[in-house]
Amino acid sequence: EKYDLDGAEQGERWSLPMHMVDSIFFLQCGRVTTFEQSGGALDILARLRAVIVEGYSVRALQKLPHITLLNPDFYHSKMKPVLAEWAFLWLQKQHLHGIERHEAILYVLEGAVARSDLTLKLQMVESALAKCEVELGEKCEKPEPTKGYLNALSNSATDLLTLERTTLMKQKSDSVESDDEL
Repeated sequence: EKYDLDGAEQGERWSLPMHMVDSIFFLQCGRVTTFEQSGGALDILARLRAVIVEGYSVRALQKLPHITLLNPDFYHSKMKPVLAEWAFLWLQKQHLHGIERHEAILYVLEGAVARSDLTLKLQMVESALAKCEVELGEKCEKPEPTKGYLNALSNSATDLLTLERTTLMKQKSDSVESDDEL
C-alpha cells in the first residue's frame, strides 16, 4: 500500500522549494511568481540581488550556464541569512504561530542546535551571576535547604541553620566591604 508524502496533499511539500528558487530567479526576471511583491518582500529580494551580484564579482557564484555556487562559505555568510528571511515570509504565509521572527530565522539558519546553545549560554550566565551573588554576600554558598528537610528539623535546629547561613553571607559581605575600603 502506498501513502502520500508528508505535505503532498495541498502542495506544501513543493511550495517552499519553489518559493526559494523563485527568489534566486528574481535577479533575471525582476518578478516572483510564488509570492506577492510587497514592501518587505521587495526589500529582501533587493538585498538578495545585491548579494548575488557581489557573489559574481568575488567569484563565489558563477553566472553561466546557470547560477552555480562556487564558494560554500560565501553562501553561509552572505546568502543564507537573506534566504532565511525569505523563507520566513513563506512560513508566515503558512500561518506560523507562537514563535518570534528572529527565533524562526535563527532556527532556519542554525537548526535546533541554536536553541540548545542559547540555553547553555543562559545557564552559564546564571551560574556566573550566582557566583557573584555568593562573593558579594547576597546569597549563601551552601544550597538552600528543601522544605521537607526544614520540616524534619526541630525549631532550634532550623534556627541554628538559618543563623549559620546568615553568618556566612554576612562574612562575605563584610569581606567585600573591607576590600572596597582599600
